[in-house]
Amino acid sequence: MINPAGEIITRYEKMFPFYPYEAGITPGSAFCVFDVEDVGRFGVSNCYDIWFPETSRTLAAMGAEVILHPVMTTYIDRDIDLDQVRRQRRRGIRTLGQPLKSWRDNQVEFDIYRKDYDHSYLESLGALSKPHRNCPE
Repeated sequence: MINPAGEIITRYEKMFPFYPYEAGITPGSAFCVFDVEDVGRFGVSNCYDIWFPETSRTLAAMGAEVILHPVMTTYIDRDIDLDQVRRQRRRGIRTLGQPLKSWRDNQVEFDIYRKDYDHSYLESLGALSKPHRNCPE
């Protein structure tokens, strides 16, 4: 990210390269948030990271009100209104669910994220490989 003076203020390296197609890419391990004066706090993730909700959840838990997420896909979504984001985080979306507060306040520990957890099911899926077109499997 480059500030108006042209200085690099922070960098982000995607955490989940699109393996096996992006072979040789080393994933990053640091989350990226930064503040824009008089605007708000921004977080950055990239492309394939979107399939891993933990990245967005972590950025939101770090205070990101906007997540910049460039991808090689086209999206025509909604306008970014930071007052609405802040209001929804305080009062809930349509004054109902307040997922960030619920996540913060819950007592559940998700063992699946521990490296020493029994991941035998995930291991049973086999190696990551490029699929072949017209393959019966």
